[in-house]
Amino acid sequence: MRIGELARAAETTVRALRYYEEHGLLHARRSPNGYRDYDESAVLRVRNIRRLLAAGFTADEARAFSSCLDQPGAGDRVCLESVPAITRKLAALDEEITALVRTRDRLAVQLRRARGESAGSGDDTTDLDGRYLNRGVRRDHVQEIAGDIAAR
Repeated sequence: MRIGELARAAETTVRALRYYEEHGLLHARRSPNGYRDYDESAVLRVRNIRRLLAAGFTADEARAFSSCLDQPGAGDRVCLESVPAITRKLAALDEEITALVRTRDRLAVQLRRARGESAGSGDDTTDLDGRYLNRGVRRDHVQEIAGDIAAR
């Protein structure tokens, strides 16, 4: 089947298929006129790639699943070869969640202080740059920090 036919069958775009090919996730034979030609099995492979991307993996990370992409449900099941990739992804997500919770907690304290409210039991806290915050946080300082966060 040609690339447009595969895109329709896999419910994606031609552009996405080219992207998967660029990242080594999808392979096509070339006909004598240069057109891409795919087997019927490519539909399953593309659907599995899309499941992995929807689960938060990048195209480069999805390559760790290459040996499993032609199996039904490969995007939902764990194949042995993909365990290290899943382990790395979970560790990265855990780090990101921890950092986000810390940032959220610091902002909540700063907002309460800016409003003149008690910051609660965790009154000895630092701002986003690690500087100690005393009881009287200026409103312009909170706005400055909020601007720094927005710029990140």
